[in-house]
Amino acid sequence: MAAAREAWEAAGHRVIGCALAAKAARQLEADAAITSQTIDRLLIDLDHPERGGLGPSTVVVVDEAAMVGTRKLVRLLDHAERAQAKVVLVGDPCQLPEIEAGGAFIGLADRLGRVALVENRRQHTQWERAALARLRAGDIDPVIDTYLDHGRITVSTNGTHARDRLLEDWMAARPGQTTVMLASRLVDVDSLNRGARQRLQNAGVIGDDEVTLAGRGFGTGDLVLALRNDRHLDVLNGTRAVIERIDIDHQTIHCRADDHRALTLPFAYAADGHLAHAYAMTVHKAQGATFDRCFVLAGDQLTKESAYTALSRARNGTDVYVVTDDPHEAEAHMKEQRDEPFGQFRSSVRRSAAQSMAVDSTPPPGPEPSLDDDLDLDISL
Repeated sequence: MAAAREAWEAAGHRVIGCALAAKAARQLEADAAITSQTIDRLLIDLDHPERGGLGPSTVVVVDEAAMVGTRKLVRLLDHAERAQAKVVLVGDPCQLPEIEAGGAFIGLADRLGRVALVENRRQHTQWERAALARLRAGDIDPVIDTYLDHGRITVSTNGTHARDRLLEDWMAARPGQTTVMLASRLVDVDSLNRGARQRLQNAGVIGDDEVTLAGRGFGTGDLVLALRNDRHLDVLNGTRAVIERIDIDHQTIHCRADDHRALTLPFAYAADGHLAHAYAMTVHKAQGATFDRCFVLAGDQLTKESAYTALSRARNGTDVYVVTDDPHEAEAHMKEQRDEPFGQFRSSVRRSAAQSMAVDSTPPPGPEPSLDDDLDLDISL
């Protein structure tokens, strides 16, 4: 997108960007030097023409566009059409889908064509790149078998045992690497974070200057996750940071964010429930992020899209921990035990959460509906 911005600006165009999440908008601005904001804020500005609006020389880049609901996308395209502006949608339909009513991104891509980046530059091993390509294509069983063959799936009949094994492996991988534990359910995320903090406290990584806010303990050395945008504090939902100092007198938490920015958070921000621990997070929170190692607690909420998102976060390898209901199944890495224990896991990953537009789900009688030929829209996946 940085190269595209340079080309557009060289041709005399004004380039702006937006994304569903403020953190993604900031990342687009940092990586591609495209002035960006949330799509909600942009739509508010566009609803007030006195604030400038778009023009025929404007290019609007929408990042993580596959997560933008159809109604918001339609509003943006209406503004762009009236201004004769160009809209470029950048996203991945194989990752997490829209939370609101969706399907427009893939519907437009199917009708108008797309420009796609097909080379995987994140995963370091060839087998993992190949497995993820098959997962994108929906070829589920060979992908699971491949991860089994490489010892990347641990099976347990006991949820507590599975979490303990995951935490042990995560602790062993921490030195010199960026790591994360992922789960689909908040209750599992909270459990993993508690287990991680206990181990880090025992290892002396977290200081004794702990304060308890909203039922969570925070100390020097803790890795934390911001859960709410606060522009006055220059903190965005999804920001990860390490606590460097806790000032009891001024009731502030001094942190260093992943992008090396210094942040000062008042106790009130955490007391309102807007600060959590970041050793484990939901798959949704991790979309767009890159780590060295990733450890995934697989549950029945892990769909094809969330599985692909979770398995594609790490450069150096991802490990999956599956809890099976089979009381006769022991923990194993062995491929000969891959049949029944993975029935629920396989079924879960086969399930797609992708949405489609109503016009694609139940086509009306008569001529197939078509989009306005005059709409100047580029699709990039």
